[in-house]
Amino acid sequence: MVWFRTGCLVMMAASMALGVEFHVAPRGSATGTGSAEFPFGTLERAREAVAEASRQGLGKDGVTVWVHGGRYERQAPFLIGAADGGSADAPVVYRGAPGENPVLSG
Repeated sequence: MVWFRTGCLVMMAASMALGVEFHVAPRGSATGTGSAEFPFGTLERAREAVAEASRQGLGKDGVTVWVHGGRYERQAPFLIGAADGGSADAPVVYRGAPGENPVLSG
C-alpha cells in the first residue's frame, strides 16, 4: 500500500501548482477530461494525458497530476519511466490532493 500524505508542504505546493493540471479520482472515468469536475478514473489515463499534453507542446512550465482521496485498487504496478517525468525546467509531479488521503492498494 502507498499513502499520499497531505500536510503543510503539500498545502503550500497547491498554491505553487505547475502549468498544466490533471485530476484523478476513484469516482472519475475513462471519458473524464481530467479537470477537477470531471477527473480521470485511473493513474494510467492521467499518464496518457500528460504524454499527450507534451506532444501538443503544453506543460512548458510543468504538469501537476492531483491524486484525490479514496482507494485505488491496483492489479499491476503503476510504472513511470524517464519519458513520463518531464524535465528539470518542466517537471511532471504527481501529488496527493490537499486535505485528501489517496491509497493505492494491490
